[in-house]
Amino acid sequence: MKNHVFSSPSQAAAVILGSPINGRQAWKTALGKTIAEVEEGVS
Repeated sequence: MKNHVFSSPSQAAAVILGSPINGRQAWKTALGKTIAEVEEGVS
């Protein structure tokens, strides 16, 4: 496995899924919160 730094969550998600996607909505924490929810401080 090789490490790679992406410029955005969307770019990382697109590489994994093979198509464009909103990474702020696609990535989730272990508790099921999206990046957008974490950034907005949603409980």
